Amino acid sequence: MRRLARSLLAEFQKTRRLPVRIMHLVIPVGAAGLFLLYARYTPWNEYEKVAAYFQILGAGYPFLIGLFCAMASEQEQTAGGCQEMLAAPGRISAFWGKLLFLILLGFCAVCLAVFLFGMGYPEKTESAIFQDHHKAFLFYAKASLALWGSSLFLYILHLFLALRFDKSVSMVLGVVESLISALFLTGMGEGIWIFVPASWASRLVTVLALVESGTDFLKEEFQMAIGICALLTVAGASGFSIWCCRWEGKRGND
Repeated sequence: MRRLARSLLAEFQKTRRLPVRIMHLVIPVGAAGLFLLYARYTPWNEYEKVAAYFQILGAGYPFLIGLFCAMASEQEQTAGGCQEMLAAPGRISAFWGKLLFLILLGFCAVCLAVFLFGMGYPEKTESAIFQDHHKAFLFYAKASLALWGSSLFLYILHLFLALRFDKSVSMVLGVVESLISALFLTGMGEGIWIFVPASWASRLVTVLALVESGTDFLKEEFQMAIGICALLTVAGASGFSIWCCRWEGKRGND
């Protein structure tokens, strides 16, 4: 744990001159502000506006994960071809320190984007979710966890791809995943979205809102999606740990 804590602190120091930290602040503030401004002039009802905001966050999240993992990989390559991580005592802590640093930044950004939106939104709407402050706060907290937690597998996948192959692989895949996420919000994703990690964030928050509103027939689908998400995330974390111990620094394009 001490090595992991030191690795997290080292990642914080490494990113002082990089835009990654400020981007995790600017993007959620900008997203919340722009959508709140846009929502004032749309004819949608209040529930549809809330659902649309979370769907947009969920659809854009894979692209941002791909971008930030690519930036983290490029930083290590520029600093010496990842040799600092490979030569670190207990190298698995160095790899997990980088991964957890990105995940923690993502958690802060998601919470900021969700709660800034919640603070700027009407206190009461026709939906039962938003009838009082307590219910609204619980929904926003659950939505934040759903967005962030369902994206943990993508952090693992993208950091692996960026380190093992190239930053462009992570970025291109992020674009593709965001497109898939947006497409799967339509009827195209019905019945199969629970098996596609790129669609988890956008679809889970949508289903969560419906379940919280009292739509019982979606509870089973929601629970199944969470189970598959948790299983793949644990499997991905285990595979990432094994790979960290065995990787010698060679890349797919070497």
